[in-house]
Amino acid sequence: MWSFALEQEGQYKEAERIAWEGFSFEKELGPDAWLDHSLAHSLYFQGKDRLEDAMSFMKERCATWAKEDLHPFLYTHCWWHLALLHLGEPQHSVDVLAVRTTSAKNLAEVKFLHIPLQALAAGIASTGTLQHCDLLLDILLIRGLCVTAAEDAKPLDEFLAAVKDHSKEMAAGPGGAGGRAEAYHSLACFVADIFRSDLPVSETAEKRTKARNGILELKQHWGCLGGSEEQRGILLEAVKGPVVCGNPQEENGRGGGCRLL
Repeated sequence: MWSFALEQEGQYKEAERIAWEGFSFEKELGPDAWLDHSLAHSLYFQGKDRLEDAMSFMKERCATWAKEDLHPFLYTHCWWHLALLHLGEPQHSVDVLAVRTTSAKNLAEVKFLHIPLQALAAGIASTGTLQHCDLLLDILLIRGLCVTAAEDAKPLDEFLAAVKDHSKEMAAGPGGAGGRAEAYHSLACFVADIFRSDLPVSETAEKRTKARNGILELKQHWGCLGGSEEQRGILLEAVKGPVVCGNPQEENGRGGGCRLL
């Protein structure tokens, strides 16, 4: 917990130091996959020069991840981090499928790397499953529904309406305190304005510029969505483009590739 808190505050080297200190208790207390997770974060955010270190570490530690002993989220999430590290280095990208295979069948989070986001979003939005249980997931669902809006905008518009209703419910209770409800709704609308594919060409540039500025103005409220700093990087990606190791990547054009789920 100490190491991860430091990492979330951007103190990556100190977070790494504390994590290694934690590993000194392993002989007495046994392996701790949460500590593996914390070290993976702290190495990843120190930049591309530490990706190989992070990958080597996670490859070694995966032998200690027993699905019988770990919560399904943590088990799949550690494998997902290893897959992410492979994606961070072009020469290792082909190994992601191997990670998926090694980690056992039907691990939803690892397989998510290979499922079109819009297809998953449409399925969840149509059934109501998981709506609003995780506000950051709502933003990801909007990203997916934006892709197919040009063909059918109804699922996106219905989900945005549901987000608006949920923000009103939040505002009426303690969960919406400190402007959290309003920030959540505004961020959802801004993300939709940036990515929806059904906007007339004449409106696209103006709407996207306004939406990007709006997201940046709300930066101090990004935490209202929950998730880690890395996961909230999807908002930085919406403004700056693809993000790797916490930093926007210079690319020609605006690609999709959200790696921060």
